[in-house]
Order: sequence, then structure tokens, then C-alpha cells
Amino acid sequence: MHYTKHFFLSIILMVISLCLKAQEINENLLEAIQENNLAKVQEYVTKGADVNFRDENNASVLLWASYKMDLPAVKFLIGKGAKILSEDGFIWLNDKKDGYYGGLLATAAAENKLDLLRYFVEEHKLSVNSKE
Repeated sequence: MHYTKHFFLSIILMVISLCLKAQEINENLLEAIQENNLAKVQEYVTKGADVNFRDENNASVLLWASYKMDLPAVKFLIGKGAKILSEDGFIWLNDKKDGYYGGLLATAAAENKLDLLRYFVEEHKLSVNSKE
């Protein structure tokens, strides 16, 4: 009985440790995207980071990549399984929280990333009439 208790406690601690490591690598992926570091993004995805991870405002890594990176990074994430969602979270643009991005098309347009905008509309059929 005593060994069984220790065994289950060990299993629980191992699961908690794995969850914390998964959270850490996902946060590292988000940080690499925010730093516009494609090599690091690729490294973390190869190590198992979740390409559909969302931050505390429910913004996906794909939304962040649309804001901070460029078309090759976005294509890489989509190629690795990042989902293009009609509804996404939001990214505050400043500490005052008086401006935000909340959609892939609006982000690409506002950042003047016409190649990214064209890619979403032509390749993924995102509607230009969608609301942020």
C-alpha cells in the first residue's frame, strides 16, 4: 500500500513536470515570434511546441506571426498545422490598451503586409468582409 501511494505521487509529479515543460516551450515559441526569429520558431516547433498555442488574450501564434513576422513564417506555421480561425483573440498594441489587432486580415492590412493579405484571401479564402 505504501509503495502504491508513492508510485501514484511520482506519476502525478511527472505529469505536472511535463505540463510545465510544454507550457514553457509554447511560451518560448511565442517569444521567438515576437522577436521575429524564424530560426528559433522552427527550433521550438521541431522540439514540440504547439503551433495552435494561444496567449493570455487568446491570440494565436498565427495572429502574432502575422503581426511580428512575414509570409515565410506564417506559411511555415500553417504547414506545421496552425489553424486559420475566423475568430481569434487580440493583441494589445500598447500598454494603454487603447489599440489592438484581433484578426489575421486586419493585422496584415494594418501592418501593410500586402503579400500576407493576398495569401490569406487567395490561398485560404478568408473573406475581406469579415469583422475583427
